[in-house]
Amino acid sequence: GYFIGCKLSPVTMERFVSEKSQKKIAEFLHDYGIGAIIVTRLFSFSNDALSFVAGILQMKYHRYILATLAGITPLVATLAIFGQNGEMKKGLLIVASAGVVMYGVYVFVDHRKKRRRKSPRGKR
Repeated sequence: GYFIGCKLSPVTMERFVSEKSQKKIAEFLHDYGIGAIIVTRLFSFSNDALSFVAGILQMKYHRYILATLAGITPLVATLAIFGQNGEMKKGLLIVASAGVVMYGVYVFVDHRKKRRRKSPRGKR
């Protein structure tokens, strides 16, 4: 999806992903960068819309692929470990819970950084 997004125009992309979805994903990627990809990959095996939009936005490929690997690796490891024991549901709940907590911390820290940058020096 990434390379398709790089090669196709935004008008052509509307056939695959609505303009509204592209805009939401672009804002999400702009606000949270590679963290957005890591978190999104953690919660699903494939999210083609994210790949298309990352390509359209010309995100650097090495950053994109490293973020994808960082997001997919815990999920694959969990499936391998818990799937072998027949407790896949338990493993997925653990990964999802950890992902939600990590995402919450990430957004909180990012929000504080942005607020500090906007506030005048000395005031908080």
